[in-house]
Amino acid sequence: MVSIGTSKKAKKKFAYRYKYYDNSGNRREKTERNFETIEKAERALIEVKAAILDGNASFVENDNLTVEQLNEIYIEANKTNWKPTSERNHIYVMNKYVLDYNGPSK
Repeated sequence: MVSIGTSKKAKKKFAYRYKYYDNSGNRREKTERNFETIEKAERALIEVKAAILDGNASFVENDNLTVEQLNEIYIEANKTNWKPTSERNHIYVMNKYVLDYNGPSK
């Protein structure tokens, strides 16, 4: 859905809101706004729809990840390429210095 709104200067801005279900069946929503033209908003919406239909829902969902969530994805992606000591060292450094420094994730 592409919607039209106006700002204080009466210049039209455009946005989209797309509702979908992720792989686990949870309902999600992707929104973006402040497009200059309706064509740009529709093009962005089409790209999001295509990514979701291609099975790349994680691409759409992962735009607001925490450091801890991003680290888990990174570990899973690289686990097969690492030696056991590399994985253990990465987890130690992340837990000891990065995640503790940033505070609790919630």
